Amino acid sequence: MDRERLKPWQAAVGAVVGGGLAVVGGVAIASLAPLVLAPAGAPYNPLATMMSLPVVAVNMAVTFIALSGSALLTCVFARVPIARGLGFQSTRPSLLFIAPLGIIALGPTSDLLVRAMAHIAPDFSLGTLEALSELTRAHPAWVLWPLLALLPGVGEEVFFRGMIQRSIASPAWAIGISAVAFALFHGDPRHVAGVLPLGVYLAWIGHRSRSLWVPVAAHVANNSAALAASALLDHAPDETIEPDLALLGVSWIAVAAVIAVIVYLTREDPRLLRDGETAAFLDGE
Repeated sequence: MDRERLKPWQAAVGAVVGGGLAVVGGVAIASLAPLVLAPAGAPYNPLATMMSLPVVAVNMAVTFIALSGSALLTCVFARVPIARGLGFQSTRPSLLFIAPLGIIALGPTSDLLVRAMAHIAPDFSLGTLEALSELTRAHPAWVLWPLLALLPGVGEEVFFRGMIQRSIASPAWAIGISAVAFALFHGDPRHVAGVLPLGVYLAWIGHRSRSLWVPVAAHVANNSAALAASALLDHAPDETIEPDLALLGVSWIAVAAVIAVIVYLTREDPRLLRDGETAAFLDGE
């Protein structure tokens, strides 16, 4: 199994390189965007320019290449099989349909944390979520879906769940580090708060399923649902702090039900046992 798993230091190097390239790419795009898009003599609005469709398209493509490319190259240089090293393994087809239900059910909790952060620290924000909301209302969902759902859903999972999480032997540390790093990567404090529970869920289903395809499917489904909801809403995001207790209660029951089903489906997977992993290890013991 050691030959089919990246060492933590190898994943750390890949993470620094991939994350660094993503950041440098974003800075380069931010620097060049006003020269290309801003009319001569017009006041420059950095956030509006960065959230214009051409800039978002280039930025998401560069980020996808940096994240997924660094993970793939890390496996190549470490001589670890890509499919096994990053988790591109077959899984129960039912998990690909059940896991997305759990992350969508976490939506109200994520929204509540975003609003709580806005209430606690109203000035502690980069305005990213508001700009994304404006972007989704300005362009058709089918145009934005590859940029805001597919590319991040694949690229971020390959990077955080495939390269980083699978390199850490301890399930608890792997899930925690993967989830926190994933949340912090989103930058805006409000976005980080809302993404953290989603990151924990994605890391957990990646651990339970031992397949990267499951968190990829859930991530793409979550972003697709968020994109559809934002496109259908004809108003600014709700910033009131009062939670809808009934909605939260129903959503938590749904999440608990999905988790129970996933635990049941992954309790004994013969394919994993043939690879030399014990049922106890599957349960994180």
